[in-house]
Amino acid sequence: MSSVSTTVGNIQAPDHPHFILIDTDAGTDDALAIFLMIKAHQNSEHPIHIVGITTVNGNTSVNNVTENVAMILKGCGAEELCTRLYKGSSAPIVHPFRHKVEPYHGEDGFGDVEDREQLLEDYGGNIKISAEHGVAAIVRLAKEYYGQLTILALGPLTNLAMAVRIDPTIRSSLKSIYCMGGNIEGEGNATISAEFNFAIDPEAAFITLSEFQCEITVVPWEVCKRQAISKSWRTSVLGQMLTPQSILLNKIEMRIIEKSFDVWIPCDQLAAAVLVDSKVLNFTYRHFSSNDYVAGQVTGIKAKGGAPVLKSIAIPTLNLWNSPTGETQLPDTDCMRIDMGAPICIELDRIEMGGTEIQQTVANVAINSDVTSNNELQLHIEIAGLKSEIQEFMDVMRAKFLEKSERERVCVLALDEVGINKRFVYDKSADKVYGGRDCVPVITARGLFSSWKQILYYDLENKTTGQHITEAIKALFDIGLIIIVAFVSDLGTKNQGLWKEFGIGRVKNGEIGANHFPHPSDPTRNVYVFADFPHLIKLLRNHLLDNGIKLPSGPILDRKLLEKLLAVQNSEFRLTHKLTHKHIFLKGKKRQNVATAFQLFSKKTASAVRFLTYGHVHEANFIENVNNFADLMNTRIAEEHTNNYKCPYGVRKDRQDQLLNYVTKIFTDLRVGSRRAYAPFQKGWLINIRSLQDLFDDMKDRYAIKYILTARLNQDYLENIFSQIRGLNGFKLNPDALEFMYRMKTLVCNWNLTVPVTGSVHQDAEDTAMVTSEVLKSLMSSQREDEILAGPVMSELQLDQFNDLDWDIESVDPRTEEMTFQQRAEEGGMEYCAGYIAKKFYDDYPELRIIGTEERSPFWIDFLSNGHLTEPSTMWYSTVKKFEDIFAILHPNMTIDMKPKVVRRFYSLLTTNYSHVPKKVLSTYAKFRTLLRVRHLNLKYEDASYVNGERKRLAFINNARGRIDRSDEEDEEFRDGEEEFELPPDPAEADLEMINSILNSYTLI
Repeated sequence: MSSVSTTVGNIQAPDHPHFILIDTDAGTDDALAIFLMIKAHQNSEHPIHIVGITTVNGNTSVNNVTENVAMILKGCGAEELCTRLYKGSSAPIVHPFRHKVEPYHGEDGFGDVEDREQLLEDYGGNIKISAEHGVAAIVRLAKEYYGQLTILALGPLTNLAMAVRIDPTIRSSLKSIYCMGGNIEGEGNATISAEFNFAIDPEAAFITLSEFQCEITVVPWEVCKRQAISKSWRTSVLGQMLTPQSILLNKIEMRIIEKSFDVWIPCDQLAAAVLVDSKVLNFTYRHFSSNDYVAGQVTGIKAKGGAPVLKSIAIPTLNLWNSPTGETQLPDTDCMRIDMGAPICIELDRIEMGGTEIQQTVANVAINSDVTSNNELQLHIEIAGLKSEIQEFMDVMRAKFLEKSERERVCVLALDEVGINKRFVYDKSADKVYGGRDCVPVITARGLFSSWKQILYYDLENKTTGQHITEAIKALFDIGLIIIVAFVSDLGTKNQGLWKEFGIGRVKNGEIGANHFPHPSDPTRNVYVFADFPHLIKLLRNHLLDNGIKLPSGPILDRKLLEKLLAVQNSEFRLTHKLTHKHIFLKGKKRQNVATAFQLFSKKTASAVRFLTYGHVHEANFIENVNNFADLMNTRIAEEHTNNYKCPYGVRKDRQDQLLNYVTKIFTDLRVGSRRAYAPFQKGWLINIRSLQDLFDDMKDRYAIKYILTARLNQDYLENIFSQIRGLNGFKLNPDALEFMYRMKTLVCNWNLTVPVTGSVHQDAEDTAMVTSEVLKSLMSSQREDEILAGPVMSELQLDQFNDLDWDIESVDPRTEEMTFQQRAEEGGMEYCAGYIAKKFYDDYPELRIIGTEERSPFWIDFLSNGHLTEPSTMWYSTVKKFEDIFAILHPNMTIDMKPKVVRRFYSLLTTNYSHVPKKVLSTYAKFRTLLRVRHLNLKYEDASYVNGERKRLAFINNARGRIDRSDEEDEEFRDGEEEFELPPDPAEADLEMINSILNSYTLI
């Protein structure tokens, strides 16, 4: 046991000045802590300076808390601090807040003091507080006092968590945080095992302790309880000090003292004492890092394991009020040494009306500690019905955008639906039943000229109407925050109806009408409508495969040409290495795959049609123009590009507008199947072109912009949000309405939104190797040459084949007119691979590529390239062909040797027999060629699996048809005089043709 003696008014000053922000839920014990801090603030010899006080919902409502703090400030003669008083959050981040029937500090947080109105008159008066939101104030002060600000948190940590999620840069801006909360031995005060401040908002506690990169000192409940002071001392000593502070304290604690136990526990004052007078304490700070704290898996109701270990500390209760005589000395306070070695436990129980504890098991707290660097918005706004709490979020958003220019506040609204389980569920917190709907509309906003994103609205019960869109636009614009200039949706049936509400896409006299509608809050502005482009290209692909597309020039583009293109490419060296049968034969959910649509309409496909077929120039031109338009509608980076259509729209506007005008003419005149009118997707293409041009001109006039990143005009990021929602709870990918609601609320505190690289949209990779980016990544991780072992292990047959092999390299120049289409495809693919290796060593070994005046007959790279692909030299191309002879012996019959050291054996043969080729080149080629064979076998396996599935399906159909046939034969004798029964045409004939096509493509040549 140790003892600490403290004299009234004698404050031990810290070594360095403290700039303090107090975050409080202002119950009676908060009043004690604030009294202590103000005493230090008013002491000219003590370098503590209070720069702000923020309020938060906790002991009582945030409005009552703010009034209580104002009374405390006047009671201390510190009215000037009211200008630094900021009202903060009114509810926890995720879960709804409900007070107990009989809150410990009373309904008003001040013990339900008699005649509260008179108390407000005496201690509050007409004091005016700051209009700035508490969360915004924390962000601002953290930056203003960078590295110097200490936060004393006396209530739930909602404000701090919201602040760090709004602006992640403040994670490292604070000097330290002191908070009262949590427990170390599982003993609680809100429930049997939950400490009040952490239990009210456990997600906020998690975020605060794991994300702030500063020293964090936590004063847990058990420490406070062990420093309890007798009730007799509270009434006979402290209660008799007739200072303004003690008089106010007696009034607000009267009922609490009457009903309390035999001890008096001023928890929040202990936390303040640690901050103010740390010199008299025997404890060590410990930083709560995400590795320390977050490592504990949150299961059941406690966080087990992974928590930081703190050294033993002794925390006394200090009294710093002025005595009327200045002579009173407090008795010594015995302080127990507390073992802080146990993990800090966060109780995740929720408190409902009636004080009943809900034993809710939480498998994981889905709060991600990773935060993006572009300061994306992290708040959830419910616009539907304009609920009361929306104003708070708007206040915080206003703070976020307060210093932003109007251009940075320009944004695009997007609407899409996410599928959910339609089963009915009961939400106990809202006393409401949800269910019966299999999808939820979600509205989001994202910056057009700056990087921010925000979920605005979702509705579990109603479909989205034009009124919802109008309300969303008005709600953001009317508070001076955000300017909506565009609206994006896909062309589903519901959204087509939504477009009609705004008068978009109506056809009159063969022409499409409006592509925009007036801004509901500013008639001088327009909101331009866009169809989600990935959805458009998917619809184009589906119509092409189903019905064929009649081009304006006359020919019909359908799946037959694509089948022909695949048929002539039956070796592992393919010109269109990404194009397979899965791109052409699509059924069910595979028709929704967007990535395969982008790969089908690629420049490689167009070039291969020209290179491997005759008489299909118009079809190739159409595919290439679709590819160019797709590039233009998917620009993500504000950089110059050698390809005019991969530059942001506006950088090379003349050339880009030529493309847009040409595509407009094509899609105006083309027809789908036997249709005479426009197909919906045609309207989408034409409206997108007009909207893009009109939006650019409008923004250029208003903000003098130079370009638009067109990827911000689609729904890729929204699809990414949906993926995150589905993955928030492990294997349950189809949440019900209640699960969706809580996942959404968790996500908006946690999300790390990025533009997806894979998924719905794949970036064009025309100038890379034939293999996918994953294979190339494997190749880029260079292997040390001394790890590649010599000594190949070969069979006798392989030895005989190598003995018969002509190892000399003869100059080879591919000549297209002497080859079949299959041979041209294989030779072109081999040339491409040789060019890829030459490009990797462009500067180190220039002899691998064509330089100077060397000339070769034009082949695939000449045919494909815009001038930026590397063409292999004749000698290097000939060498690669010789390497193929060696590879074919090592891996015969289109298989791959499964024995160990497969790359090393190939490399050893190459280095032994072709020592004139640099080892780095041989090492890279050996790995590249082996992985190319692996990739080919994987594709073959995928196609075989697809064929087997189709065979099973067709067998089922044929068996069913066989039963019908047999039943007809059995009943024939009883049907005299009737017409012969005729079976309907076999629906599987086309599928049998498709299966044969796939199998034939793997016939060896």
